[in-house]
Amino acid sequence: MKRNRIFLVIASILVLSMMLSACGGAAAPVVEEPAAEEPVAEAPAEEEAVAEETEEETMEAPTLVKIGVVVAGTLEEPWYSTSMDSLYNLQDNAYGVEVQIDYTENIWGEDSLRVMSEYADAEYDIVWSLTGSDSDYIVQIMDQYPDVLFAHSGGGGTTLGKNSVHVWGLVHEPTYIMGMIAGMMTETNVIGMVGSFPSEDVNSEVNAYIAGAKSVNPDVVTKITFINSWWDPDKAKESAVAQIAAGADFIYPTIFGAFEAMDEAGIFGFGNYADQSDMAPDVIVAGSILSWDSSSEYLLDAWYDFATTGNAYDNPDPVYNMMSNGAGGLLLYEDLLPDDVLAAAKAKQAEIVSGDFVVDFDISVPESE
Repeated sequence: MKRNRIFLVIASILVLSMMLSACGGAAAPVVEEPAAEEPVAEAPAEEEAVAEETEEETMEAPTLVKIGVVVAGTLEEPWYSTSMDSLYNLQDNAYGVEVQIDYTENIWGEDSLRVMSEYADAEYDIVWSLTGSDSDYIVQIMDQYPDVLFAHSGGGGTTLGKNSVHVWGLVHEPTYIMGMIAGMMTETNVIGMVGSFPSEDVNSEVNAYIAGAKSVNPDVVTKITFINSWWDPDKAKESAVAQIAAGADFIYPTIFGAFEAMDEAGIFGFGNYADQSDMAPDVIVAGSILSWDSSSEYLLDAWYDFATTGNAYDNPDPVYNMMSNGAGGLLLYEDLLPDDVLAAAKAKQAEIVSGDFVVDFDISVPESE
């Protein structure tokens, strides 16, 4: 009997142990509950996004902008010198950033591609070709240098968008008035024009000059000569001499060289893009003024936005510099102009600036009459 009691006690203990083990096994899933809380794992990703946003907002402001300029001719030509003047003006108002400006003269054709690439490789921020057709080369390299802002100026170019800006420098509005002056003052009814190439921007100037002359004198005949060179003063002078021999008593030159012939012959004419009256003060009666300030400021603003935010460049539209939008104007040398001519010129200038008169932008190639 005693042995039987001992056996029962031992058996009871074993049964109780088995029951307790079974109860402990059923409670095990409760231990895994924290692992089921998946949202906790997303917290590091949210913190990383916040960190990236804070980093973008606190990008270090630049202290230097490097600008490389490609010049097809020489800086003696006002097309180029006025462009450079506008860049130097940035040094007075450039977000407090130091402006470094370098340029390379007499670069044309395939050499433009080489020089622009060299500037980009040297980590220049803005590379500006002062030749419109250099868009043909910019399109080949702009995607290789997405951090570089490329620009090209003048006719014959293509608007590329993205990190490229197409800049137009137009003076067809003041040259329309210059044509009016020639048409009112000519005694032979023959006026001349001597230019470099028949590019779109030059064509617009010459066509406006002719239209202005004919608006006041339908009998005017225009002699036109393109010397097909960016810089050849001797050839420009020869062309002016030939036009004078053909009866022209007014000449509008868009290139250096003609002033000397005009001065020697004592016939009137015009300056172009800048004040050139000191070259022939007795015969230059008026002139166009071209300012590139708005374009230079546009380029600087676009670069600064990119440098401080990292936003990709996006420049889909051309930038125009015209008298009617405050870029440039007309110089009138009043001592050489009759009162009626001066009054007509000033009146037309006011109409153009106000928008009451719009000068046709005609880029077709003009022909001599």
